Amino acid sequence: MLPAIPQDLLPAHPGQSVWEYYAHSLSLSGRAKFREGIISTIERMTEIKDTQPGTSDVTTEGIRIRVGAQRVKNHNFPDPDKNIFVYQVVIENCGDDWAQLLSRHWRIVDGDGHEEIIQGPGVVGMTPALEPGQTHKYQSFCPLDTAWGSMEGHFTFRRRDESLFQAEVGRFFLASSERP
Repeated sequence: MLPAIPQDLLPAHPGQSVWEYYAHSLSLSGRAKFREGIISTIERMTEIKDTQPGTSDVTTEGIRIRVGAQRVKNHNFPDPDKNIFVYQVVIENCGDDWAQLLSRHWRIVDGDGHEEIIQGPGVVGMTPALEPGQTHKYQSFCPLDTAWGSMEGHFTFRRRDESLFQAEVGRFFLASSERP
């Protein structure tokens, strides 16, 4: 599973988004179909709707984290049997105090019950600092061996006084939104 873009795939050019750089890298390695599927799915993920089934919306110590996911239908991931899910995370500082995201902790469970824990610094190579009222949005993806699964976890934040806290990311589902 790969729920975050590796550090060595982060953009080297100012103003270039992580996804533009990653798509460019994939196209250089001959994976254009995978790139197009990921990019078109991200472009359609304009907003997480609170009523959308399988999404998450949790506020911890003034940090609101909303997450929604979609399956990428047409891809050419290095392993074509994988199911690819793109997820969008919106982090909003609804509180009165500054906070900086330092690290992530994901618990990923596939449809067969296999669990994987992913931990690391920041999110997609960034450690955003949020003043009250500010928002940070990012997208990433997760390949699964099964047609559905779930993710949940937390982000560790730091306050100006150096105190740390964990903001919960509630469980959200990795599943196709298509009806049978």
